Amino acid sequence: MNRAKAPQPLILIGIPTCMRPRMLAICLQSIGESALPENVEVRMVVADNDFNESAREVVEEFACNAPFPVDYTVCAERGLSNIRNHLFDYAIKIGADYIASTDDDEGPVSATWLSDLYTVIRETGGDAVGPVHGEYKAVKNPPLPSRNIIISARIYRNLKIRYDPLFNLTGGEDTDFGKRAIAAGAQFIADPRCQANAWIANPDTAPAEARGHHQGGWFTLRRHYNRVRVLTYANRTKKQKPATHILVEAVFYFIKGVVLLPFAIFSIEQRLRCGKSFLKSVAYPMSLFGPGRYEPYRDMDGY
Repeated sequence: MNRAKAPQPLILIGIPTCMRPRMLAICLQSIGESALPENVEVRMVVADNDFNESAREVVEEFACNAPFPVDYTVCAERGLSNIRNHLFDYAIKIGADYIASTDDDEGPVSATWLSDLYTVIRETGGDAVGPVHGEYKAVKNPPLPSRNIIISARIYRNLKIRYDPLFNLTGGEDTDFGKRAIAAGAQFIADPRCQANAWIANPDTAPAEARGHHQGGWFTLRRHYNRVRVLTYANRTKKQKPATHILVEAVFYFIKGVVLLPFAIFSIEQRLRCGKSFLKSVAYPMSLFGPGRYEPYRDMDGY
């Protein structure tokens, strides 16, 4: 008796974009040229967060010769959380077992981008896997950045975890999402095989127009302050962190900044670490007065 073959796992490549058609084209081309995992079905959707559909022409041109089916959809309501939740809804609609994602401004993906992500999530049994990331290097079950990640359906279909609209224009939505998913029982795994995208791994390879998007100490520190403040505000309003705990942490990071201060003269990395500690010592108590008004994603940069 011939037994019916089990259906192949379906991976949805979900790309959020907003008014960056040239950067998107570079990203899509690299994905189209990268190796695909074996014995899986692959589909792609590009979700445009611009109601003027500035990405449509780029996507339709790419779709003509893409090695997998490509769809285009519009999420007119602006926001980082809105567009990522839109991709989750699309993944559920088509019955995707995994959604692999990278952002339009991260530059070309590696030649084995999707294969590496899928290999790691299959081998480890994690619910989400991505690259080893900065301050979470030593964390066993770390929240992962939203770029360059693969997420299993257990998170978005079974646990029904979604990105919080509070972070639509501030950033920090990926950290908040990861922490809530982990609290619900999901396993997040950072693995060095999940390579960072080219412009993140080496900003010098990015075109001059894109470099300011990934570099700059002041921008990095300001964004860090904002994310700490809004994340701490969210934790407090969700009763995950009392005010007394927040104030104690502020004192801790101030002392840490003082300890790191003598080492700040040796390298940019040490200066950033020191600066981030002092910023946390300010952002934590300021979160008691609200999430702040710094909204770097209200006006899009890139090209």
